[in-house]
Amino acid sequence: MDCDFNINVDKAKFYYSLDEKEWIQLGPEFQMVYYTDHFMGIRFAIYNYATKASGGYVDVDFFECNRK
Repeated sequence: MDCDFNINVDKAKFYYSLDEKEWIQLGPEFQMVYYTDHFMGIRFAIYNYATKASGGYVDVDFFECNRK
C-alpha cells in the first residue's frame, strides 16, 4: 500500500510482488472516503474475493507495512 493522507488528497495505491523486487499496481488508485465527522482511519485487509464460486482461502507468506 502507498497512501497519501494529506488534506484533500487521501488516495491509496495497492501493489503486489512475486519476488519482492518488481512491484505491480493492483487496480486503480483508490480514493479514501471518511464517513464520520472525525478521523477514524481507513481499514486495510488481506482477503479472498471469490469471482467464480463461494469459498476459497488466502495464503499469505509475508506482509510488510512501512511508515514514511
